[in-house]
Amino acid sequence: MAGWYIDNVKLVGGVDNEPPAIPTGLTAESFVRGIKLDWNQVSDADLSHYEIYRSEVSNEDYEKIAESVMNTFVDGTVEANHIYYYRIAAVDFAGNIGEFSEEVSVTAGEFTTLFGTDFEENNGGFITGVTAGSNNPWEWGGVPTSGPNVAASGGDKLWATNLLGNYTTNTDAYIESPAIVIPENSNPILTFTHWYDFEGTTTKWDYGQVLVSKDDGGNLDQYYSRE
Repeated sequence: MAGWYIDNVKLVGGVDNEPPAIPTGLTAESFVRGIKLDWNQVSDADLSHYEIYRSEVSNEDYEKIAESVMNTFVDGTVEANHIYYYRIAAVDFAGNIGEFSEEVSVTAGEFTTLFGTDFEENNGGFITGVTAGSNNPWEWGGVPTSGPNVAASGGDKLWATNLLGNYTTNTDAYIESPAIVIPENSNPILTFTHWYDFEGTTTKWDYGQVLVSKDDGGNLDQYYSRE
């Protein structure tokens, strides 16, 4: 015999004046794209987002610089060799703002950007095509309505395998950056922010990879792979 019992259902209204918990474990690290912040996710069920605050003076003059729905953020508006201080606050859906996290500080490193795009103004000069078959779900454009429903690192626009839903089956497609000139005797580092949810968590049917060519696309070497 099988069934489903439901009992004592209530829906209670009221005013939420309780702020979310204080974010813990905040860290700051300088890297090629700016300063990367990471912290522990708060456990509040009604969490809306986090507010990121920055100052150039310890414990004062903090200004809000961004919001993030994820417990990570990259501050790409820093100047090399400057010391920056950060704090994070959690905000719930009722608009309650929690207390600041502990303060962290870091000195922004000095790097030369050889190429960069956030895809907000245009598609970054990327092109798209297929390696096999004819299915190509890659598209650039507005706010995605699938996945986390936001661009991977803020803003509105990005490249995605279908902005409005799942990628198609039997897909073997790619996006390709414009040619980038690498100066001699340099040690370039490629970084990018991404979100993925591939079919086959245990079977590993699907995967993504980053390929690099040194001869205008003639030969491609695997740089990165994610299943």
